[in-house]
Amino acid sequence: HAVRCENNALKVFSLNRMREEEAVFWEEDCFIYRGRFLRFLQDDSTSESRMSFTLGNPITVYERCE
Repeated sequence: HAVRCENNALKVFSLNRMREEEAVFWEEDCFIYRGRFLRFLQDDSTSESRMSFTLGNPITVYERCE
């Protein structure tokens, strides 16, 4: 999955489906994508601020790639 923000909308691109869909805002740091929660997690324990997100149940953690 690839996540990006465009015009105040969160877009999720799925490599499996080869298409992009918009996630729906739920609450702070949380969206709904294809019926599953998409949560953004900030890891403040490292000097570099890493961003990751979790998707679904069971939870899959995706980390930011640079």
